[in-house]
Amino acid sequence: MATTLPAQWEQTHARIGIERENAIKAHLEVRVVLETDRKLREWGVDTVLIGSYKRKTAIYPCKDVDVFVKLPAAPDNATPEQVFTEVQRVLVAHFGDRATEQRRSLKVSGFADDLTCDAVPAVPDGERWKIPQTDTKPVGERWIKDRWESTNPERLTDLTIEAQQASSSISGQPCYLRTVRLIKQMRDTHVGPGEKPGGLYFELLTYWAFRDGAVADSYAELLVPVLDSITMRLSSGVTVTEPAMDQPYAPAPDPAALTKAAIVFGRLAADARRALTLEECAAALVWREMLGKNDKVGWAFPLPPGCTETGARIAPVVNRDRGSNADRGFA
Repeated sequence: MATTLPAQWEQTHARIGIERENAIKAHLEVRVVLETDRKLREWGVDTVLIGSYKRKTAIYPCKDVDVFVKLPAAPDNATPEQVFTEVQRVLVAHFGDRATEQRRSLKVSGFADDLTCDAVPAVPDGERWKIPQTDTKPVGERWIKDRWESTNPERLTDLTIEAQQASSSISGQPCYLRTVRLIKQMRDTHVGPGEKPGGLYFELLTYWAFRDGAVADSYAELLVPVLDSITMRLSSGVTVTEPAMDQPYAPAPDPAALTKAAIVFGRLAADARRALTLEECAAALVWREMLGKNDKVGWAFPLPPGCTETGARIAPVVNRDRGSNADRGFA
């Protein structure tokens, strides 16, 4: 029988989950500022959440919240630079130097927990949206927004919801979102938070693993086919398809980075398969090493009661008391 440790997986999900209270305060403040500006109201401003925070695929610590600034009534002839500058004007007027320019968004920093909020301006592009983009190096303090980039982040949110609803139930609830977060935790632990491919790439790899039919009755068993699928796609060198746009993920990851990640996730897949064959304490130690740590709780995967830090089982204490040592008479 496979070793699945359901109680420890439940604790792991809680340990890698984000804390949403301060994120809510941050994005609401930014959205109110944008939606009350007179000029942006003339342009039909409507802000919505996008990104991993919205899709509920983010893991602790939550570093940023993405706000999609839809401007459906912006002038048809407005340039990327003009649209970006209007949103920049509003945020700089309210937040000052806390609002800084990025290639295609404005980052507002200075919120609790070192959170940032990224505001992404967008205008209609048929059934999709287009956002200002640039590869032009800064001129002074500015990135010159020289083109539009088509995108569809709300569709990706819808596909995520559909994948969650279609996924099998483990511990009483659909397992897709939790599995994405587990894969991201492994990616941050073994590839590195600042390395490529990034978290979204691994989220999409997990999406396609589920589309390929990954299913099981426990997370310990489910992660074997999911990790196998991820390793296969990383090893193939074929860029994963971004399903909301139905086109290759862009920019394509560096082949050397894909090869390195394939080796890492191939090892993790082998470890997951091996853990199923081990006794509880030894299996838990394997999972703990695979999922690593965060600064909220330390190890993401807890050891079961009665297990040592080396993965051994603590021997039960045997009561060898033969009775009272008090003086007794003899018959």
